[in-house]
Amino acid sequence: MRSGEVDTAAQKLVNQVRSSLHVTVNPRYGVLKNGTVTEEDKKAYIEAWSQPGALTGGLNYYRAAAAGPPRPGETASPLTAQPLMVRVPTLVIWGEKDTALLTGNLNGLDQYVTKLTVRRIPDATHWVVREKSAEVNRAIREFLSQ
Repeated sequence: MRSGEVDTAAQKLVNQVRSSLHVTVNPRYGVLKNGTVTEEDKKAYIEAWSQPGALTGGLNYYRAAAAGPPRPGETASPLTAQPLMVRVPTLVIWGEKDTALLTGNLNGLDQYVTKLTVRRIPDATHWVVREKSAEVNRAIREFLSQ
């Protein structure tokens, strides 16, 4: 992506975020639907994300991740588990109603994370920390006490 394209993509993202924060009953945005984000929260998000450069870190994450299919004429490089291994105890807390990151992403994760604990929260979405903060905190405390 060229610089101008990145700026345009960033502006589109800001506009989408603004739009989604103004919609309070959209089922795609569970956190907004069930009222865990207040009007004050929405204003704070919009203000923070509207600042110059506020989304740069997030966009750079996706740029660096090289996620997605290969470009025309390129072939996908095979990944091997060895250089990607995580060898420290790791807790993954997953909202099973997440429509952005589906539970299938957990399949095979244990091949890359040798000390993996997965806590699935059936009635939570992508916003699991906001929706189920007590359950998330309990899971973290239990994990850390092991």
